[in-house]
Amino acid sequence: MPPDESGFASSPQAVRWPFLRSFTFWRNLVVAFLVISPLLIRLWCLSKVPPAPIPFDVDEFCRIEIEPGQNAFDYFSEATRLKAAVAADYKANGREFQWNDNAVIANGWSVATDSLKQWLLDNREAMQVWRRGTECSDSLFISPRKMSLSETVPVAQELRSFARMAQLDAVRLESEDRLLEAAELYLAILRSSDLVRRHGGIIQNLIGVGTNSTAIGPLMKLSEDSRLSAEELRSVMKQVRAMNQHVEPPSTAWKIEYLSAIRSLSQTGWCKETGLTEKYEKFEPYASTGMEAFLWITGEPEVARRAVTHVLINHLREVDKPLAQRSPRAETQTVGLFIPRGEVSSQSLPPAAIERAVQRSIVAKHVIVPFIQYDNTITRDRARRVGLELVLVAQIYFREHGEFPSEISDLIPDYVDSWPADPLQSTAEGLMQYERESTTSARIFSTGGFDETLQSRTPTPNERVVP
Repeated sequence: MPPDESGFASSPQAVRWPFLRSFTFWRNLVVAFLVISPLLIRLWCLSKVPPAPIPFDVDEFCRIEIEPGQNAFDYFSEATRLKAAVAADYKANGREFQWNDNAVIANGWSVATDSLKQWLLDNREAMQVWRRGTECSDSLFISPRKMSLSETVPVAQELRSFARMAQLDAVRLESEDRLLEAAELYLAILRSSDLVRRHGGIIQNLIGVGTNSTAIGPLMKLSEDSRLSAEELRSVMKQVRAMNQHVEPPSTAWKIEYLSAIRSLSQTGWCKETGLTEKYEKFEPYASTGMEAFLWITGEPEVARRAVTHVLINHLREVDKPLAQRSPRAETQTVGLFIPRGEVSSQSLPPAAIERAVQRSIVAKHVIVPFIQYDNTITRDRARRVGLELVLVAQIYFREHGEFPSEISDLIPDYVDSWPADPLQSTAEGLMQYERESTTSARIFSTGGFDETLQSRTPTPNERVVP
């Protein structure tokens, strides 16, 4: 070992690694660590949620072709414009009206105020355009490819108002003994509720469900009136049956919600687009920029995109099936995952892993719509639709036999090919229930909530309300 100038031998380490004593080295090492650590954290976060392919053909799904003149939303938009013009005229001229719709629906047209009658009359043109829209074969408000989480559907929201006005007009027609015309108005409401759901997301579907509730109950009640013949009821029933066979499947809304989330997460300013910075609007644009920088370190928004994709893969296997045919639900119900039966794709995560991925992502928890609430709403809607069809079938039987069927077998196969399953039952044996209480009274119900008592009545002249 050679001596140094002092006469002592230098250590091998000091000769080989002299830079370890350098302040500059340690400073640069710390700086390098600080620079690279966010990237290492990001890579670690991304490694916890593997990517997965989109489980449907996006191009095919977004390829929607509607014949000219057959897009219901064109008419709904025009009807909304006409209705807004009437409202603006009322406001400009200081005109007001007494909107006692609940009283009219509960007690009949006789309690309708003059101002309500005038309001319906002034909106007659808008209602005619709306009615034309309900006769279209399809509808599209905005392409699924252009939907985002911040997109609103104001025209769809207005359809509730048109449904209410149509319901009031149907009450007027009933008071004038124009029962079949009233039934046709209720059917128009049902068609509008289906059309608003076409190619639409969760909000449009919920609007559709809420809209048809204004028609199903009144149509059941109207079917009791003996002045409607079997042939007239059969015409109504055929239209209801056709609508029930072409309801938009739940998976459509789920795919659109997915595309909306992915599109929003891919945009500049995605934190604001997804609503993450709503509490910090006064600090914009700094709030969005700062939050995006922080979340980038944790792998966002890529982690959210991956987590949402895995949720969609899990849901699409089951959501269009009846409850009795679905796989069981996972115990943790945050996003309503299913435990798949049989073989699954190697690219799909098990429910527990998907749940962990969602919980890791602040963004995923924010953009995922609670599936269970939506699913329960759609399932109850299915039960009401099936119930309406069965009520009409039983009333047709009454018109032709003078009594309600004594048992279900009396209706098969002349009135229904087979007795339908209860959409609210989770077992294959669960069917819609029928009980005859007397020759003039029966009950159709679902163990999950639908319950309708059937009667046949002939209104006396005193019951008929003069318009």
